[in-house]
Amino acid sequence: MSSGMDKRVRLRLVELCLRTAIWAFTVFAIIPSVFLMMAKFRPALVMNDNVAGLFVVALLAVFAVWRRNALLAKPLGWNIKDFLIFGPVAAIAFIGSFVLTYTLDPYASLLTKALYVTLSPLLFATGALALAVAIFGVPLFRRERRSLMVGLLVGIPYVALSLLLRQLWPYMSSFVLNANGWLLSLTGDPTAVTYGAAPTIALKSFIVIIGEACSGVDSAIMFTGVFVFLALLDWKRFDRRKLLILFPIGLLGMYAVNIARVALIMLVGAYWSPDLALSLFHENAGWILFVAYTLGFWYIAYPRILRRRR
Repeated sequence: MSSGMDKRVRLRLVELCLRTAIWAFTVFAIIPSVFLMMAKFRPALVMNDNVAGLFVVALLAVFAVWRRNALLAKPLGWNIKDFLIFGPVAAIAFIGSFVLTYTLDPYASLLTKALYVTLSPLLFATGALALAVAIFGVPLFRRERRSLMVGLLVGIPYVALSLLLRQLWPYMSSFVLNANGWLLSLTGDPTAVTYGAAPTIALKSFIVIIGEACSGVDSAIMFTGVFVFLALLDWKRFDRRKLLILFPIGLLGMYAVNIARVALIMLVGAYWSPDLALSLFHENAGWILFVAYTLGFWYIAYPRILRRRR
């Protein structure tokens, strides 16, 4: 009996992983690629392409670890009706997001641009959620409705606050610039740091601009979102004093990971391949390190911040 149960759990795990891969690949690769192929131009108002995807991937990873027993306890309960109902809803929402994003006149009025800023991401998120229901099934979402509600309560103010915090990126870039200047000077090779409108750092002949994407502001925003989500979800079980102490420690660790990421890009570009550093490594090192750090952080921290039973 036990081995039979273990086998069923393993099959459910494989099924969840496959469905998650299909959903993530569709939302973060297929849909954006189709959008770009169909678009006449790339809108100037688009935020960092990786921000939303990184946050969602990290949130899913933490959620999967935290709720693994509940997720694997029962079958998904999916049927073809879920796909036939929610699939078209997802398609309509994605089309609406495309129309608002890629057919927007760059010289449109401020009111039109404001409409894009608010409705386009909302429609894309609606499409992603509807597609998730179509792929995973209604029963799973019904069982996890409390977690979803917490996610919405965190997500709406999180997006608004993140737009404000992103304005701090020049100050954070300056710190990353100085930190990497010191780190890379330890290699013994010539290192140059240049300030100004385009802060740059150079190691040997490899030069990188420390812009918004390298400032660490996106990682800080996403780490904060994951932290608040889990704090609210298990608020009654956590020691709140330890929780408050843990947040700045985790945030500093996340910032240190970003500094290390820039240093790795510089080392790969200076000593191995500039093209590899600025393409494959630059594009993927961020989300890999972020997800790995987030999972490792909560794996170590979670049992240490639970309230002690008396």
